Amino acid sequence: MRINAMFENKNILITGGTGMIGSHLTELLLDSANIRLISHKRKIPTEFNSKKIEILNGDLTNKEFAIKAVKGMDYVFHLAAYTGGLGRTAVYPASTLTPNLVLDANVIDAAKNENVEKFLYASCSCVYPDLEKDFSEDDAWIANPPKMHASYSWSKRMGELQAISYSKEYGMKIAIVRPANSYGPREIIDPQNSHVIGALIKQIHLLFGVMGALFVNIFLQKMLQEV
Repeated sequence: MRINAMFENKNILITGGTGMIGSHLTELLLDSANIRLISHKRKIPTEFNSKKIEILNGDLTNKEFAIKAVKGMDYVFHLAAYTGGLGRTAVYPASTLTPNLVLDANVIDAAKNENVEKFLYASCSCVYPDLEKDFSEDDAWIANPPKMHASYSWSKRMGELQAISYSKEYGMKIAIVRPANSYGPREIIDPQNSHVIGALIKQIHLLFGVMGALFVNIFLQKMLQEV
């Protein structure tokens, strides 16, 4: 049984579908499903010129656009977020926190009203506090997240709470994932906006002039299959 057999001929919305994880998820599901991607301020990969991919340009913080984006969908993979490296979130905490709260609320509410079959919310490992011991998924709320990226961490905690609340009150089938420092082709490597591994790769490239060999696709593909 193929990993994406359950999505055969289904209509799937991937928010953040032009990002690093979203674009590879699109490639993984494209043979089976009809894909709708949301593009906002990011270049669309040229290989996405397919009749099975519909691309909507817009901002999910706009409620009417979020409703349009979810219309007619069977599944929603909600990967979109206003994000960046520690450098950006430290300088622009409000511009990180507020848009994420709004777009998460818009998308999950639209998905509820559309009666989608399943909804996946992409959170982040940054929701966890700094702990000096082994911990489980249930320990995310036992203390505050680190202050250095508190605005993004709290936006993701609130996104999780929204998802859990909608599941409890409205019976939505919701899954939450917390990727940790994922990397691969199409990763942003701008030191101010990238995640940790992307920033490290950029620094190595500047020092030694090597980059391509360091990008590996195995980890990313494995992560998507596990989801």
